[in-house]
Amino acid sequence: MKKSKYDWDSISDQDFEELCYDILIKEGFTNLEWVGRSGKDRGRDIKCNKIKHPLTNITSLENYLVQCKKYVARPPTIQEINETLTWADYHKPDVLLFMISHTITSQTRDWLEKISKDKFYEIIRYEEKYFDTFFRNNEDVYNDYFLNKKTYLDREDILIKKDIL
Repeated sequence: MKKSKYDWDSISDQDFEELCYDILIKEGFTNLEWVGRSGKDRGRDIKCNKIKHPLTNITSLENYLVQCKKYVARPPTIQEINETLTWADYHKPDVLLFMISHTITSQTRDWLEKISKDKFYEIIRYEEKYFDTFFRNNEDVYNDYFLNKKTYLDREDILIKKDIL
């Protein structure tokens, strides 16, 4: 299996979720709530909204559930993705977004495309290639997580100091 160009092992699961949160902010998502931070996220690491612009010039706000999946040695399995779909069925989002550090297998991709036709919500995947493009356009985010190796606690400490000053 192909090895990733990113050292995903160097960041914790919590840091990966925070990376996804930072990416969503830069991508224009609003009303972000990091549910996974406290654990027991019930299939929703992050809840957020994004404005949808249909062709009619009427804007609407779509509700997103975001599941962050940091996989280093292998991509998530059909069973692992299906657990998230079960929770999405319960929460009833407009869009379910998977942010996956790996590239899913063709078998999983085919299964997901087939099952998504029966869902009332759209399913979107940001896989490893998405991260490539994002990091190329946002080197500061890449540097913060991979070169500077700042952890979640380091960034939290920086925010607290900024609030004090």
